[in-house]
Amino acid sequence: MESPHEGVKMAELTVGDAKVTRIKVTNRAGEKALGKPVGSYITIEVPRLTDDAALDDDFLSCVKNELSRLLPGDGPVFVCGVGNTEITPDALGPHTAAGVLATRHISGELARSVGLGDLRPVSVLSPGVLGQTGIETGEILLGIVEKVKPGAVIVIDALASRKLSRLGCTVQMSDTGISPGAGVGNARKEISRDTLGVSVISVGVPIVYIFQERNYEDN
Repeated sequence: MESPHEGVKMAELTVGDAKVTRIKVTNRAGEKALGKPVGSYITIEVPRLTDDAALDDDFLSCVKNELSRLLPGDGPVFVCGVGNTEITPDALGPHTAAGVLATRHISGELARSVGLGDLRPVSVLSPGVLGQTGIETGEILLGIVEKVKPGAVIVIDALASRKLSRLGCTVQMSDTGISPGAGVGNARKEISRDTLGVSVISVGVPIVYIFQERNYEDN
């Protein structure tokens, strides 16, 4: 699929019931055209959960493969679930992080004996939000990255959308980082390679709808 914009590359493919759109911004012209920094942006769309509540293997493999494309080939990975578990629309990150297997502390013969020898070291944390801790999420992550020294950070967060059709059936990924709260007008400190010094992969699902009022002229 050819992009109409200079500095922007686009590709679309279908994997089972999932539609994958890959966009790569390659230069300043692309940044200006899309309003996004240089980097890769991936959107995976699936049928609405009300149509089919089961997540098939094709979809799960699709998410795995697209995430793998953004990650470095090797090295430790730190997974961060951003959000507030006490607020349902903001709890996606922490709940997802709770399902991630931490392996950084399992190594050597122990890792091999339990079948984890081929897995890269993974650490995971849900740091809460500024209102709970009094500390910016970016500040917490910077301290952890300096100590743990991961090859990449995966940040998982709930997203906001102006399209109802995207809610709960779209997974969005990017290697340009994230600004927590930006979708609802409460942007916090950016979490990116510029602020942490390592590759930052954002993974999000739109679950909050931003209502836009429209003005209609009388006929």
